[in-house]
Amino acid sequence: NDLDKNSANIIGKLRSNFLGTEYAIYDDGRNPEFDESYYEDRKCCDGDIRCELGAITYSSNTSLGSKGPRKMKACIGKVDDEGRPLQMWQPVNRCDAKMLTSFKAKESKHIENLVCLENKLPSWSDEVGGYVLNFNGRVSKASVKNFQLVEESDEENVILLFGRVGKEEFSLDMKWPMSPFQAFALALSSFDSKLGCD
Repeated sequence: NDLDKNSANIIGKLRSNFLGTEYAIYDDGRNPEFDESYYEDRKCCDGDIRCELGAITYSSNTSLGSKGPRKMKACIGKVDDEGRPLQMWQPVNRCDAKMLTSFKAKESKHIENLVCLENKLPSWSDEVGGYVLNFNGRVSKASVKNFQLVEESDEENVILLFGRVGKEEFSLDMKWPMSPFQAFALALSSFDSKLGCD
């Protein structure tokens, strides 16, 4: 059963905090907090400790008013020209560097090995009576889930574009250095309820 979390076909996991304001993206490795016996009868996890592939935070966007769109920030690990990570984000102990913690604290020791992203802020349109963002024809329906992620240092460099194109259809575009799995996990996080910012 491919929908079973113990399936050998699982390629990764998206984990959230209770409020839906923080997410971690993991590969299919083992959670170091679980005992070895937990994995004995499972087909997943080849024995390696899981690696962090990304982190996401959501918050209310007070700068655009109380009904403004949510603010989203995310990070993924930097990779070299061959696609190999510059730093292996594989925390085993509580004292090991975690991607989400490093990203939120902007720790210079580890932040240089992250691609830091934020959602491109829409602008208010009196014509439509709402916030708008140019998706260059890739998105055709208004939705709170529509977003574009850009590098914090370059707002014109769109790394990920996600938006509604039909009643239950969405478009997802990404570019280097983001992988399709990282892009899918980022998009999936927008569907989760956000008790902390809705």
